[in-house]
Amino acid sequence: MGNNPSDRVEPVFVLDAKQQEQIRQALSIGQNVLVCQVKIAEDSPMKSTRACLIMNFLNEWGTVISMVPNVLEVPTNADVDKVAFLLITQMSADALAHKAQNDLMDVNEVSVFPYHAENLQPQKKIEKTDIKTEDEEKRPVHTVRIDVDRLERMMDLVGELVIEQIRIAQIANNLYNQYPSDETVDDLIGISNRVSVLMNELQEGIMKTRMIPVQQLFSRFPGIVRDLSHSLKKEVNLILEGGETEIDRTIMEEMSDPLIHLIRNAIDHGIENAEIRKQLGKPEKGTLRITALPQDSNVIITVEDDGTGMDVQKVNNSGRGVGMDIVKNHVEKLNGIIDVETYAGTGTKFIIKLPIRLPLTLAILKGLLIKINNEIYALPMNNVVEIVRKSKNEIKSISGQAMAVIRDEAIPLIWLHDYFGIPRGKERKNTLIVVLGIAEQRFGLVVDELIGNQEIVVTNLGSYIGRVEGISGATILGDRSVACILDVVGISKLVNSKKFSQTDEEQSKQ
Repeated sequence: MGNNPSDRVEPVFVLDAKQQEQIRQALSIGQNVLVCQVKIAEDSPMKSTRACLIMNFLNEWGTVISMVPNVLEVPTNADVDKVAFLLITQMSADALAHKAQNDLMDVNEVSVFPYHAENLQPQKKIEKTDIKTEDEEKRPVHTVRIDVDRLERMMDLVGELVIEQIRIAQIANNLYNQYPSDETVDDLIGISNRVSVLMNELQEGIMKTRMIPVQQLFSRFPGIVRDLSHSLKKEVNLILEGGETEIDRTIMEEMSDPLIHLIRNAIDHGIENAEIRKQLGKPEKGTLRITALPQDSNVIITVEDDGTGMDVQKVNNSGRGVGMDIVKNHVEKLNGIIDVETYAGTGTKFIIKLPIRLPLTLAILKGLLIKINNEIYALPMNNVVEIVRKSKNEIKSISGQAMAVIRDEAIPLIWLHDYFGIPRGKERKNTLIVVLGIAEQRFGLVVDELIGNQEIVVTNLGSYIGRVEGISGATILGDRSVACILDVVGISKLVNSKKFSQTDEEQSKQ
């Protein structure tokens, strides 16, 4: 694994005008545009899912704007060998290669090198014909108000169509296996693929009717920062980036208070006053940067200051405080994930990963299908942080809680077998663990088998069944069987229950 010149066979990225403009802007402000080629290990289970996880990790270090192949579109059972990612990042090629080598799992080789910007199409010059005439500017904008209930009904119908489309695709594949030379079957597969594309466009179009630009939220922040910095006698330069990013209206409303708390926290406790900053050799004016960048079906919101950083020991002794609990609770409610990077004397960065759209109320989500015993369950892909395998001697018991060290962090493990009252089955050489995240919490779910990731249609359990702890709903699979959707928030509460956290060895002794 390395960064050898011999590995530098640059793939061909097909970039649209928006992606090319992203690259130009990134280069103009001193960011790097890098190609990261990754070779996935031969023995990696579910290589397509591993490729998606690699994409997620790269998005934490920058912004992936193109992939070859597109890992979001390859079939679950595809044998993905090599993937090339094109990303914008502040990191150098060597630093990214080093981090990938240390942090990525199930990867044999990594090659990172700069993208040749001369491959871009020349920027279009503004001609007189591009300027709008007075008549064009007077054209009316046509808008229609739509009742929310009608939108919800349309989403329900799209959900039903997705189920039927999955069934059609499955039947077409079965027929192809039985009659590989039949041209009619080839036509059916072609129609099925076309319907799938149209369904995605229809789903995207309907969901966009609820989307609004983050700028509507960002527009409140300059006044808040100005008033706070004035009252605290501090000088703060506010930088807002990604205001054009669109997210669901409800998510934006939920995130308003948490972001204001983070802004107050940064100015009140993070950024020093001008005199102290001058003594420390910093610019007298502190910087607060808030960004919103889309990442697949998620949005990454960061709040970063160049202040004094957090005293981790003090936080451990006195807790987060009410403000940070509000942030945690809101992000947890939205099924999001929080990461915090803080360095003494340098600053603090909060990284919040949220679904761009409502995770469960809008009927369709990206799910990871797993098996516990012989039953299939679905996990929201948004909460999947990592998939790892651990040997028996790598799983330890600390005060009755099963733990495994993953990426230098002790992660508590949960066997839902015990919660559902089913046997764990025979002990295997390696334990398969899906690491899940909700807000700042991380824990590992022990599963028996991985099936794949796919879009799933969410169905509420209904008043007859009522609320079941650990289950948020159900979905109908392509073969018409039913799989329960696991509630990551509910499962996280089981971490504190020793009953569901014992190692295999402890469990067998009972």
